Amino acid sequence: MKRFWAAVIDFIICYILSKILIGWIWEILEGIHGADLQSLSRMTVRGIKFVISFSAYFFYSFLFDRLSRGNTPGRDMVGCRFASAGELEDNWILKHSFFKTIAAKLWFLTVFYYFITSKMPYDGPLGIGGERGVIHFAEKENRKGQYAGKRIVAMLIDVGILMFILMFAALAIAGYTLIVTGGKQTNIRISLTGMYGMFCYFGYFFVVELIFWGSSVGKKIMGIRLFAVGEKTEIGMILVHSILKAVSLFLWPISLIYCLVTGRMFYDEWLNLEMVEGR
Repeated sequence: MKRFWAAVIDFIICYILSKILIGWIWEILEGIHGADLQSLSRMTVRGIKFVISFSAYFFYSFLFDRLSRGNTPGRDMVGCRFASAGELEDNWILKHSFFKTIAAKLWFLTVFYYFITSKMPYDGPLGIGGERGVIHFAEKENRKGQYAGKRIVAMLIDVGILMFILMFAALAIAGYTLIVTGGKQTNIRISLTGMYGMFCYFGYFFVVELIFWGSSVGKKIMGIRLFAVGEKTEIGMILVHSILKAVSLFLWPISLIYCLVTGRMFYDEWLNLEMVEGR
């Protein structure tokens, strides 16, 4: 049943991501075409949303097949891992992502099939459980989970500092505008949501990690730091880490649950990072 619950978790994550993506793209389309979207038929709207949703599910599966050899956040959370027999070829990854997306869209049939056979519908055609690889269960490593609480508190400290910086900048801009306009009132809204929030997160963590070389103010206060296994921290690593960190903060409900359950962030394995003691 671990595999089933892993699939449920991944399905929920994909569902949330697809809704966010649909909202983003719809805002962009409305900005471009304006009222023209109101004239679209209900079938056309559903078709557009289906394509966006299908693409989100496909990309999610493809991303984790490529970067984590098929080991998704859902499998990480329940302690279930895919052990592949050899390297995963591009052709196999594309097929697996496509079939997995179809199974997710037809979830009611997939659930029925799994409870009868204890397998996914695509296991046979893709060689899962045989020549391609098997799903096996392993105990999660506790040593990575011991810093989960400190890591979350460190993140909250950094977000608080970023909010303070933005508030100070907003007050400075408002004061300057007040002087230039001769006392005309100016409304400035501070927000860490949407694309604007992602750019703010990225800018803050990229600059701070460059200064502290792989650490941040929050991590230093909590006495922890990230360690790149097998190689020293480089600017390229900091750049990628800052981008992924901004994405994880934008999707904070998913990231928070994932960190509490696994004791790490989803990108740690991709970047070969480990949390260690030290400032």
